Amino acid sequence: MSPDPHAVLFCDTNGRRQAAAFADGNKKDILVKSMIEDYGASVYGDWYQLPSSGAVDAVIDQANDLGGTVYNLPVR
Repeated sequence: MSPDPHAVLFCDTNGRRQAAAFADGNKKDILVKSMIEDYGASVYGDWYQLPSSGAVDAVIDQANDLGGTVYNLPVR
């Protein structure tokens, strides 16, 4: 089992893609709630699409502050 089994996938409208992984599901839930309420993320399947690259940067910072590990994913 992965040491960080709770993952969140997020992107912006230009195709920038990130993943954040957490050991604690509550921290993941805090990040998801923030993405929707604070940054206006839309849900597309397993992905949360943020309106801008700046919002992605803010979510990366928040994930790090919550103790998550953030991964850069290749752009398709």
